[in-house]
This record gives sequence, structure tokens and C-alpha cells, in this order.
Amino acid sequence: MKQIYFVRHGESMANVDLNEYKDKPDHAIELTPKGHNQAEETGKFFARHFQKMKDDLGNMPHVRLWQSPYLRTRQTADGILKHCGEFIASNREDTMLVEQQFGLFDGLTEEEQQQIYPIEYQHYCHNLKHNGKYWASFPHGESPFDVDKRTRLMQGTFARDAEKHGIEHIIVVSHGITTRVMSMRYLHESYEYYSNERNPANGSVRLLERETDAWKDRGYIYIP
Repeated sequence: MKQIYFVRHGESMANVDLNEYKDKPDHAIELTPKGHNQAEETGKFFARHFQKMKDDLGNMPHVRLWQSPYLRTRQTADGILKHCGEFIASNREDTMLVEQQFGLFDGLTEEEQQQIYPIEYQHYCHNLKHNGKYWASFPHGESPFDVDKRTRLMQGTFARDAEKHGIEHIIVVSHGITTRVMSMRYLHESYEYYSNERNPANGSVRLLERETDAWKDRGYIYIP
């Protein structure tokens, strides 16, 4: 496996209006029209990118797409496949790639968290202040550290799948926190590295490339 492309889903309805969570669970949140367009533009970028790779190397790159099973990531993957499906051997889904679980606070504004769950809110704020955001778990939810532990399993899955099927390039369509944590893990960076990074833009593509025995960060090579 030579390259990993981390893609954050396109703009979702909840990115625009948190009230979407009042009627729908997180996994059922859809893309906005802008988000669908971002997904397709990202697909067009990949089509150009892999076509150039094909022209330079003289053969078709073997690409696998992995996606989170949330609706917004499925829709983003569909937009990508619409324009560069000829380069992608197949797409697969894994629940380990979902977003951080926000537990009781899922879909709530900070004001609502304080009003509805005052004790839990105070406990979380204490944990956040004492331990920092990488270690602090949401009530009945996850911390970024928890996301790190579960997504670490995907490294083995990616490697075994790539070795078995001769895959050199993988696209991972996931979520902001999830892609940041996975990048940190592949690059063998510290938790401070994660804490100092911002969430990527919707539909953006971050490239990690294998050099000898280590992964190197090539940064965001596409932002719609």
C-alpha cells in the first residue's frame, strides 16, 4: 500500500443547522445540495489525479474506497464513484470508521447541554479542563482517544486487504475527527498533534504517502 487519501464527507444538513438532530439520529443526517456538489467535485479531482497517474505509470492504478456507513459518507462516496468509478476496484464499508460518538450531548447546543444534563455537563467540563480534549469522553460517548483505539484496528484491515488484493492506493471517506485521529496514528504523532489540528474542510482530500518504512504527510491536496 503506497498511498492513503483521507476524505471528509461533504457539507451535511447538521453542519448548517444543528436542529437537524432533533428529528434524525447522527447516522441519518444527509448532505446539503452544496455537500452533494462537493462530493462530485472531489470525484472529478480523483478522476484527474488517477488519470495522470495512469498516464505517467502506463497502467491502471489499483484503488480501493473505504467508507463510514453514515448516510452523509455514503452519499459522499457515491458522488466520488460517479466520476472516478473506473479507477476504483470496489468500495467497502466498516463501522469502525464512524464519527466520534457524542453520547448524551449528540445534536445539542452547549446551552441545551447545560439545561438538560447539568450534572453531566459539569462533569464533562471538569474532565475537559483536567485532562484535555483528547482524553475527555462525552457522557455515554467517546473521547478522541476512544476513536483512536477503535480505528487503530482498521490499519490491520487496510494492510491485509491491500496485500491480498494487490491494492496500492486507498480512499477513506469518513469524518473530521476520525480522519484526524487516523492521520495522527499513521504518522506516529503525539496526541498534542491531534489537539493542535483543525477539522478538515468538507470534501477535502488529505494524502499520506509511504516512504520506505514510514508514512509521510503530503497535506491537503484538494479542497473543493
